[in-house]
Amino acid sequence: MKGHFIVCGMGHVGYRVVDLLGRLGETVTVITQSARAEWLHAVQARGVQVRIGDAQDERLLVEAGVREAQAVLAVTDQDLVNIEIALDAKRLHPDIPVVVRLFEQPYDDRDVGV
Repeated sequence: MKGHFIVCGMGHVGYRVVDLLGRLGETVTVITQSARAEWLHAVQARGVQVRIGDAQDERLLVEAGVREAQAVLAVTDQDLVNIEIALDAKRLHPDIPVVVRLFEQPYDDRDVGV
């Protein structure tokens, strides 16, 4: 596969990203540890390849075709996991665009030493 998108994580955000890319006619591979059964069936029915596993496992990124992919989207619900996936993807394919989902953590003045 060449020129496809790799989406890491298929929770609420990941499913919507995969759905949108599919409606745009893009080829998608998903790496996810888990997802709702109905979402898995829906995306697989559209031809999306799904690999069940941890996208932090470099082997899965390679098997998903990171070196030939158009972009990687790390959209799990864990910031550090998404950052690690992004760094691994860039190490394996330095020119690949990577989109990373990050949450804003609430804080107050005491958290930043003000």
